[in-house]
Amino acid sequence: PSQCLNNGLCLPSTYSNGTLGYQCICTAPYTGQICSTYLSIICGNTSCLNGGTCLMNGDRTICQCSSLFTGTRCESLNNACDSHPCVNGGTCYSTGGMGRKKRQTTVPLGYFCQCPTTYTGGRCETYLSLCGSNPCRNNGTCYQDSTANRIYCMCLPTYTGTFCDTPTNGTNICTRNPSVCVNGGTCRVNSSLAQGFSCACMPTTTGLYCEQPLDLCSIYPTPCLNNGTCISSLSGYMCLCSVGFTGTNCS
Repeated sequence: PSQCLNNGLCLPSTYSNGTLGYQCICTAPYTGQICSTYLSIICGNTSCLNGGTCLMNGDRTICQCSSLFTGTRCESLNNACDSHPCVNGGTCYSTGGMGRKKRQTTVPLGYFCQCPTTYTGGRCETYLSLCGSNPCRNNGTCYQDSTANRIYCMCLPTYTGTFCDTPTNGTNICTRNPSVCVNGGTCRVNSSLAQGFSCACMPTTTGLYCEQPLDLCSIYPTPCLNNGTCISSLSGYMCLCSVGFTGTNCS
């Protein structure tokens, strides 16, 4: 009978001392001198932590870790914040693999973003409007100045005041309401326009009242180098850099 177990192939062989013997060529999943060792037994002796899976690599074992862990035995927690997932000034905190909810928005496993008051979302990517309560009276229009984290009311020509609650006395609109241009814009009297004024906007905004952010990532399609990702905001743009790069433009 064959000396090799579990359907192993027995071949003649010469030992180092010159005597004749045999060698077993084993079939998976067996190994050992006579093919008597089941590979799962070897894998069972390797303790992969944190849900890691033990795999065979030739005659040795390795641990295949989940995306949240690393190390020979999956013993070390990956820091999900290393990729800087939070935008618009959000602060990243590692959750150790536990997801959580922030402002009713489900965030990815491994981290959550503490957002500034004007942003929300799993990565602070959604701009919040403070005009939801509609505080402007007498058909005034509410606009939000993100740079100062406050709101302004654009009043009809017959009203003025912080909330358009005071009748005007005939002065021009820039005098009555110098804050009509939001996000750092400057009011200029312009009698050729129906509204009687125009706004000189900051480089990052546009619109009648400078209320709309400019998409600088579209205007300048490649400000982020080395495969960095460009994200626009009211303050300009920011670059999410690829691994191995850093700096304002991932240079």
